[in-house]
Amino acid sequence: MNDPLELPQRERIDAVLALARARLPSAQQPLIDVFGREFFRRLDGEDLLARGPDDLLGALLSHWQFGARRQPGQLLVRMLNPAVADNGWASRHSVIDIVNDDMPFLVDTTTMEINRQGLTLHLIVHPIYAVERDVEGRLTALRPRADAPGARRESWMHIEVDRQVDPQQRAALVAGLARVLTDVRAAVEDWPAMVARLRAVSRRDDLVVRLGGDEFAVLTAVPLTFDLLAVCPETGARAGLLHTDHGAIETP
Repeated sequence: MNDPLELPQRERIDAVLALARARLPSAQQPLIDVFGREFFRRLDGEDLLARGPDDLLGALLSHWQFGARRQPGQLLVRMLNPAVADNGWASRHSVIDIVNDDMPFLVDTTTMEINRQGLTLHLIVHPIYAVERDVEGRLTALRPRADAPGARRESWMHIEVDRQVDPQQRAALVAGLARVLTDVRAAVEDWPAMVARLRAVSRRDDLVVRLGGDEFAVLTAVPLTFDLLAVCPETGARAGLLHTDHGAIETP
């Protein structure tokens, strides 16, 4: 397969990855090479060449270290304002790093929450990797998803938005992203059960086929109890968005 990258882009990536390998233990060097090439392949060529090697290296290693330890099902979200004095690299934007299990709707949901909070999305880089981790959550193997279609997949999102200097605004965005991404997980994981419930209670096969297919996304299901005075949801039987326990892990 021909390399779609132009020579200046390849040279920039090679230079950044050489710097990355020099800063990591030998056991991590093959992993960071795979991680970095897939990461930068998702970055627009103009954005790649507009950024200095030190800033590209800093963004890469910062994200790598953030997701280095993670358990299946765990959502990692953080927001930072990189500065050379504090982080060794800089960005004129605020940076959001997310590591999550791969699933549908992640990019659209993240983008909508950023827009809902009144911020402009300047950059999103979204590689998806096939990963292996040990029992403590440390990365032991990592490949582009196309190279291991049957392996467990993780979504790594690097996002840049308007710079936010107010800690409360940053915390609000992290909390909002955690909330909506937890909702996505609930909807995706409960989807088969919700469609099965529709099939069990519906007498309209055509409607069930449409709701259970690709035309609609079933977001929640709540069994209801009817009496003469009220319609009440049954306890302990909710699915989808009403079956969530919002939360996230944010690390410095």
